[in-house]
Amino acid sequence: MEKSTLKKSSNHLNRGLIHYYFGDGKGKTTTLVGAIIRALGHGLKPILIQYLKLHSNRKNERNGYFMGEIHFLQYFIEVRQFGTGIFINDFKSKSDRDFELAEKGLKFAKKSINSGEYDIVALDEIVNAVSLNLIDIDELINLLKSKPKHVEVFLTGAMFYKKLMKLADYSIGYNCYRHPYEKGIDARKGIEF
Repeated sequence: MEKSTLKKSSNHLNRGLIHYYFGDGKGKTTTLVGAIIRALGHGLKPILIQYLKLHSNRKNERNGYFMGEIHFLQYFIEVRQFGTGIFINDFKSKSDRDFELAEKGLKFAKKSINSGEYDIVALDEIVNAVSLNLIDIDELINLLKSKPKHVEVFLTGAMFYKKLMKLADYSIGYNCYRHPYEKGIDARKGIEF
């Protein structure tokens, strides 16, 4: 499949809003991908920026993992990732590289939001980067408050932050009440990744 050559959008939104998708339930990134596909169908130009993730097209890749939605989307939009591909959490110490990539990702987000090139800037897992103290929440909030009027911004991640909820135009929580993982069923290709 050849990569689509999408040009700068001439269909700017009159008013871009802020979406905040949070919670422990499945579906935040999937909802984000659906919004990106819808925007493409209307001639808008989105970019997907992912934190803490690294996509791999190759099997047996040491760092990174194959994500079907990214494999598909990268033919139609720019996808940038700022993660090592190694799972991190509060119980595992973060490397200097994790901090470096998060900072680089935030600078790239700021550049993308203010470039005038994109109608939609999707910041997948940025809230998790905040919860891991890789990105300062107030720095993220200042970026969102200063965004151009026509740019729509999406934020995803597990944690709930009152500051983000108050700022966002859409604050949507995802709750997990039951998950196959509890029965020992691992993530399945084509469903969870």
